[in-house]
Amino acid sequence: MRITELVTYRTAIQPNVCILALRTDEGLTGLGESFWGAEAVEAYLHSTAAPILAGLADLTPAAAQVALRPYVGYAGSGAEIRGIGAVDIALWDLLGRATGRSVRSEEHTSELQSLAYLVCRLLLEKK
Repeated sequence: MRITELVTYRTAIQPNVCILALRTDEGLTGLGESFWGAEAVEAYLHSTAAPILAGLADLTPAAAQVALRPYVGYAGSGAEIRGIGAVDIALWDLLGRATGRSVRSEEHTSELQSLAYLVCRLLLEKK
């Protein structure tokens, strides 16, 4: 499975949220999201993360973390880290879809995290 498209969405309802959709050659879509500085996160995802993700043969969240953070030491907490977080969430979603298991069972998420995921999915379906 390979990433064929990276799409970002921002809505007028929550302009500080960047919703990420990763689409694969197998027709699956994984969703992720980032909060705060959505414009900068969106720029990072399209200019830096997309080419790296398109070249990955291993789409596990751990492999993406290594590929997107190729340096040693403190990585900061800026747009790059928030973008990597959105990618991580989307890859967990893809893993769940590919295996037929829910993200909730994969990550042992809380009720609140599951609700946030549902809100992202509903926003995309309204578009």
